[in-house]
Amino acid sequence: MQPRVNITETDPPSEGLRMRGFVAKDAWLNCYVENLDPDLSVRWDMFRYRNGKEEKITISQDMAVADNVKWSIEKPTQYSWRLRIKAIELKDEGNYTCYVLLTNNNNRAESNRTLFVTDPPMILEAVSSSDIAAKEGDFVPLRCNASGRPQPNIFWRREGNAILPNGGTTFIGSEFNIDNVQFDARGRYICEAFNEVGYDRREIILSVQHAPKITPDPDRVGQAVGYQRTLVCHIDASPQPSTNPEHNQLYWSFGSQRVFPDARRLERIMEGAFRRLTYELVITKTVTADYGMYQCNARNTLGSTVVGIELYG
Repeated sequence: MQPRVNITETDPPSEGLRMRGFVAKDAWLNCYVENLDPDLSVRWDMFRYRNGKEEKITISQDMAVADNVKWSIEKPTQYSWRLRIKAIELKDEGNYTCYVLLTNNNNRAESNRTLFVTDPPMILEAVSSSDIAAKEGDFVPLRCNASGRPQPNIFWRREGNAILPNGGTTFIGSEFNIDNVQFDARGRYICEAFNEVGYDRREIILSVQHAPKITPDPDRVGQAVGYQRTLVCHIDASPQPSTNPEHNQLYWSFGSQRVFPDARRLERIMEGAFRRLTYELVITKTVTADYGMYQCNARNTLGSTVVGIELYG
């Protein structure tokens, strides 16, 4: 009776005649042989393609292996020859055949599996962007490169799925460029690398320096004589204007004169997200002479901005 050879179990599990291995992990294939003549031996060979040519590698005969650093043969049962492939590398991809030679003319009983080597994505620090500081109007190149097998797909998005500077909420590709960057492009950008066996991500914070942007809230307000009225402007600037009055970077003016706090007028400054400032001028008891155009002034190292707010009766 001739031997019967079957690969009965693998780890990772096979899908038909294919199995998927992972870089740096072990894999094993269990070969079960029935009716083995004592004069015959169980062998393992590997076949792989290099430069378009098939290459045969002899792995083992019975329990002896050609390279005990790369392979080992284990005997979980009397009829089993389990091949262990240690610390898988890309070069281990190929067809693994367990067989018994039956005659001198190379007739044999055999069973085989094809190992495909995979590797989860890993974003490569040396060729990917870190946190970036730019000035408004600059060209900003964001880079994200990843290793992996199959080759990972790279996706970009902003935190909270905010709209990207170039439109849309996602961008596919390792190079994401921002032309003429504007202050509202600042924030956290997320690069994600996917393949069929895993995922990796990297976060990059983009900061954008710019001259002050002032928004009046609103630009025209009314108040009767004798009552309190607050003038409000919101200031977005990087670097942030100094709030020290002696530096003259943040102040209110009326006509051509700077407004200094006194018994009827006081200033309030509150800081919000992205170091935005809410700057208020509180007029506690309005008089007729207070009506007119006020200016909210802000300045930093990149420029100055003035916005008017009208107070009427």
